[in-house]
Amino acid sequence: MENKSVKVNCSFCGKEIECPENMLDTKKHACYQCFEEIMEKKDTEKMTEEEIERIHVDIPRDKADEIADNYMINSVVDEAFPRFWKDEKERLKDMPRRDAVYYAFGSGATAMLGLVKQMEEEAERREKSKK
Repeated sequence: MENKSVKVNCSFCGKEIECPENMLDTKKHACYQCFEEIMEKKDTEKMTEEEIERIHVDIPRDKADEIADNYMINSVVDEAFPRFWKDEKERLKDMPRRDAVYYAFGSGATAMLGLVKQMEEEAERREKSKK
């Protein structure tokens, strides 16, 4: 069952944007352009990370896949790299540079493949639970 969309105004520039009914109680709404500006300035603005995460953003469909891809890549890097570095640092030091890069690249590809499989399994579980 698809959620209905309602027109609201961007809290930053006033532009009319779409908002799912279940997100109407969000304190702030942002058009995509304003949200990009917020993210570019986030280190200098007085908005906390928590406040930014609570903003409803009207993301154009053509940008949604790009954003999802970037989020997935950043998540893997932020979560997997520290573990990889901790576990493999000594091994990499003893390898020729080309071999170390090849090994690290392969490990990254393996991590991404694992994440994709995990996401597919989760999507299948959700689909089965709907039936």
